[in-house]
Amino acid sequence: DEVLACAIDQVGVDQRHIHSVGFSAGAMNTTQVGWRRSGYIASVVTFSGAQIGDSPDQDPKNLFPAMTFHGGPQDVVIINFQQNTEKYVQGMKDAGHFAFICDHGKKHTVPADGRAPAWQFLKDHPFGAQPEPYEKGLPEGFPSYCTL
Repeated sequence: DEVLACAIDQVGVDQRHIHSVGFSAGAMNTTQVGWRRSGYIASVVTFSGAQIGDSPDQDPKNLFPAMTFHGGPQDVVIINFQQNTEKYVQGMKDAGHFAFICDHGKKHTVPADGRAPAWQFLKDHPFGAQPEPYEKGLPEGFPSYCTL
């Protein structure tokens, strides 16, 4: 919060575009940041992520969206990231959020062909975007392994 406040003050951050992105342990942090800072988080992207435990939802009215990636059944480093990504996405949907999975099948990695779509997702999802920009389908150019 302090770093963000300083960046807003000193740099001029667009407060409609505060997102969280992470891979592995960073993605686990991203799932927490989404809930715990939902008062200002616009959207999240996780690569091989998981939500461990319940997280308090700072602002239940902000139904921030999530784009999630996992590397299939062999995306395992201590925990099974496929199973945990699926569980996280289902929890998001149950809470009324828009969320979807990209199963790239390349084990525990950030797929090169997933980076540009993730960036596009963030740009397309400013804080509080309504209606959901992807409700009718994913944009052209997204990998075929991303499904709603």
